[in-house]
Amino acid sequence: MPSVSLTARAHQVLHRHIQPGDFVIDATAGNGHDTLFLAAAVGDTGRVVACDLQADALARTRTALAATQWQNVELLQANHADLEQLARQQGWLAPAAIVFNLGYLPQGDKTIVTRTETTLVALQAAIRLLAAGGLLSVLAYPGHPEGSQEKETIEIWLPQLSPSEFHCTVTESPPGRKPGPVLYTVQKQKPSSSRAESHNP
Repeated sequence: MPSVSLTARAHQVLHRHIQPGDFVIDATAGNGHDTLFLAAAVGDTGRVVACDLQADALARTRTALAATQWQNVELLQANHADLEQLARQQGWLAPAAIVFNLGYLPQGDKTIVTRTETTLVALQAAIRLLAAGGLLSVLAYPGHPEGSQEKETIEIWLPQLSPSEFHCTVTESPPGRKPGPVLYTVQKQKPSSSRAESHNP
């Protein structure tokens, strides 16, 4: 029986987490696969914002959306490192989920890749923006030099997050001739009732 791809695994985790009517962000729209998944997950009453720095990626995502019923997606040409600034400018509510699919645009210009410095800024912004209970999903691709550096940086960053505030998981690809993708999830914990009560006299 074939193993489930990490993209499919990410979608399974997100599907268990996202509710109809939620607001979610696809921080790296790419070919639109995650955007379409999110649009279906939140349904007609929900909202998706999909960002990408490349106009080509947004055009592909727009074409993919045109073949569906979903009218609940807003496309923005923007760098994922600017998430916090965009949130302020656009007046976004705290998202229930934020999705990153790092690397380069498939069938696109492979010299244009996500960069470690901006990716780390984006991930730090993402966990601040998430709603309590919200989920961050990140697929990293260490099979190219910048992707390898992104993976190393993420794996230094994750243990620095407070375990009382964030629950993190790491899912590796099966061993192969070259490094496969790695799935990271970070769930922002909801305040416990005891902690909440301690702040209320």
